[in-house]
Amino acid sequence: MTPKTKKIVTYILTFFFGVLFIILSFFIYRLFFVKIDYDFSFLKDSEFSKLMDRESDENKEYIEIEYLNCFFSEDIEVGHQERIEFFSRASVGPYESCSDFSKMRMCNDGEWTGDSKFKYKTCERMIDCRVDDETILKNGESIELYSRDKVDYGIDCERFKGVRTCKESFLIGNSDFKYKECSIDMSGVCNINGIALGDSQTRAFFSKEVVEYTDSCKNYMEIRVCSLGKLYGNEEYSYSTCTEKIPNKCILDGKEIYHDNSGIFYSKVKAESGHSCQFFAIDRKCTDGALDGLEEYKYSSCSE
Repeated sequence: MTPKTKKIVTYILTFFFGVLFIILSFFIYRLFFVKIDYDFSFLKDSEFSKLMDRESDENKEYIEIEYLNCFFSEDIEVGHQERIEFFSRASVGPYESCSDFSKMRMCNDGEWTGDSKFKYKTCERMIDCRVDDETILKNGESIELYSRDKVDYGIDCERFKGVRTCKESFLIGNSDFKYKECSIDMSGVCNINGIALGDSQTRAFFSKEVVEYTDSCKNYMEIRVCSLGKLYGNEEYSYSTCTEKIPNKCILDGKEIYHDNSGIFYSKVKAESGHSCQFFAIDRKCTDGALDGLEEYKYSSCSE
């Protein structure tokens, strides 16, 4: 070690011991020569008193938490935190075991914990097929099912019907066909006077149901469109059909004359001497049930 290095180390040690001496001196002075007044006023604080004021166990009041029970079935009630075996299938085939589809679920304050697919309370081995919770199909029997339980308006459910057969507890056939019923989705459909229109469909409606034969239903027609369940257009056009009246025919003395047609009638049923029946005849026209001409020409035939 060089003289210069020794000198540096000596300075460092001197400084270190000097600081240590000052600290020790200060500590001894505080310990023996300075009187410290400690503040114990916090003992009189009300909040501190509450914390320190402990009553005996006999006088303590406890609030008992009441937990709800669970119902395993209509007549079996299960207490909080009790466990019950559930099954993911209500029935299994002749070569399967119910234990492979079981799981314990616990009651927690009225609710069952665990996987909700384990929802069946019992499981049985059978050769018949369970279509759903309510329908059992005998072994060898067939059933018509649908691949959709709901279709849009205007689509026939028959398009989605298929047949499946029960064979030793297995429902063979396309598994897409699993619904017993299929219904038509009427949401977004417009209904007016017994007419249903699907979304975006259009139809002619009329402001009158019946018009005179001299008029035309086209004069009272408007095309209306259905959009998201609302029928747009003039609400006065609310009739789905319009009929033009058929004019009445004329009937006189047993003779029928259709509207806008003519017929010969006579003023006498027997011609007078020296005259032919033609002398007593006129042509009368029928207009909506009324004949023109003189009313005395009321006979449909005449003899000479």
